[in-house]
Amino acid sequence: MSQPTARRPKGQEAVEAQSNGGGDSSHQFKLFGLSKVVIAVIASVAWMSVSSGLILLNKDLLSHGFHYPMALSGLGMAFSACASTLCCRVFKFVEAKKTMTWRFYCTKILPVGLFMALTLHFGNLVYLYLTVAFIQMLKVNLNLTGMFIMLLSELFESIRLVMTQLLLTGLRFHPIEGLMYLAPACTFWLLIGSTVLELRPMLASGAFGLMLERPVKFLAAAMMGFAVNSLAYIVIQSASSLTLKVLGTVKNALVVCLGIVLLAEKVTAIQGMGYGISVAAFFWYQKIKMQQISSEAKAALVTGVTNGSSGGGGMEKEGGEGLPRYHAVPTTEDGLGDGKAQK
Repeated sequence: MSQPTARRPKGQEAVEAQSNGGGDSSHQFKLFGLSKVVIAVIASVAWMSVSSGLILLNKDLLSHGFHYPMALSGLGMAFSACASTLCCRVFKFVEAKKTMTWRFYCTKILPVGLFMALTLHFGNLVYLYLTVAFIQMLKVNLNLTGMFIMLLSELFESIRLVMTQLLLTGLRFHPIEGLMYLAPACTFWLLIGSTVLELRPMLASGAFGLMLERPVKFLAAAMMGFAVNSLAYIVIQSASSLTLKVLGTVKNALVVCLGIVLLAEKVTAIQGMGYGISVAAFFWYQKIKMQQISSEAKAALVTGVTNGSSGGGGMEKEGGEGLPRYHAVPTTEDGLGDGKAQK
């Protein structure tokens, strides 16, 4: 017996229910008529290219007078916040379908923004202590302070990726829409940190004058930061956070080569061999993990087919197509739909 469609609460939009394998995901992935796989491949290649360029540009800025990584990160995230808001709210390039309460923003978005801010800060701070090649290889020059900062950056990056995947996958944000909410949260934390730790030294050293002297490079860094953030969310949503980490390993190898060629950084044969072995081991580990995941998925599929054919509760058919019937799901007290389909 068909159930009535749930009523939308006043002042809140109902969120269209989507399961992991169902629902209309064209909002995210059918861009320009391209499939999810094609979008993932294009976004992955673009992310690796732009991210590598941004690393080298940030290294140049931080090594030539502007020694304020939190301010540099905040500049990029502020640009991302403005650009994503313009895309969603002003020019309507992306349709922002979600409504959000302050409670949801403070309990879900701000924590992710905090780890984004910590990742960006320590990720840029490490360039003041280590070479580009060392940061990618962990072998070039043993600087305990720089190594500790780098490890913190990796820790916060891992936490951020997992939290971002949970947020984006559960809520079905468009990548730019997700950035519109996450970038201001990250900028908020970076602004607080930069004001407390960097503002006084920046005023004393004339850092703002340096920004006016090199506006093109700072603007390019901000624009590339927006591109990297947007592409990263597309990769996470069309693939996974694990895919982004694998791509990051490939990108690191590219950055090592660029550091040697463009920055004249020295890498010994032993260092190169050690890095090559670690990269090979990483990809071997990922191959084993993917085989395990594939085996588990096949086993689950076989179990599901067996249970379905044994007369258990099957899906309600609609129009003779055997498709599940989904109804609108009202928003929860947190301010967003709970993502569960009502059949």
